[in-house]
Amino acid sequence: MHPPRPIEDFVDILRALVDDGVSFAVIGGCAVGAYARTLGLTVLSGDLDICVTESGLQDVLSLAQRQGATIVSRPQPRGVAVAFIDWHGRELNALTGSKGLPAARVVVRDARELELRGLDLVVPLADAWDILANKLAVRRDKDLPHIEVLRRFAEEEVVASMRTSRPARARLAPANRLLDVLGATSLSDSLGERLIDFADQPPIRRFLVGRLATRPQVERVIVAAPADEREQLVALAGLRSFSGGSL
Repeated sequence: MHPPRPIEDFVDILRALVDDGVSFAVIGGCAVGAYARTLGLTVLSGDLDICVTESGLQDVLSLAQRQGATIVSRPQPRGVAVAFIDWHGRELNALTGSKGLPAARVVVRDARELELRGLDLVVPLADAWDILANKLAVRRDKDLPHIEVLRRFAEEEVVASMRTSRPARARLAPANRLLDVLGATSLSDSLGERLIDFADQPPIRRFLVGRLATRPQVERVIVAAPADEREQLVALAGLRSFSGGSL
């Protein structure tokens, strides 16, 4: 087992991949660590996991050989193609898929850009929502703190989207995606509290009445709504069940 490291400790591997034109996206603990930094948190990883297409996997293997790295395990004929590489004392795992992740081509296509400051390098980072879905599907003990970090990051994106002046559908998209990824029917109590002040459009008020976790939160949205909307919102709330009964 390798000692946990920050993503910068893998910079030569990442630079080689980028410079060689390999299509990939960072996943796993290094990706979680990158998102954790935006929250002021530190997450380290003992290895570098990347998602690649099957053709991209061959590019990685070719590059590793040219760089003098040791290919510990090559892709097997059956199952998900994956390669484990000892890159001069550090572990690189190249995967063409993992439970909960979209298809590799989608992960690579939807990757965000991560600038490694001071290193003159921008690397593709798998979308936080995709990594969260992966961690929830795998759900090993070591994934649990990663899930919490990614959930917090996702909630910040939900709040940031609600702050904008975009159309309601676009503002609500991250919240709907979070519920979908979590397999939840209501927002967490704490996130709901942060969103109530943004109930400034009818579609957003309807969404919150249908998705807030507690009866008092729903009542606050209804009381603050224009008078001509309240009857509809009360009827919508009446379809829900809260602890202690319906609204």
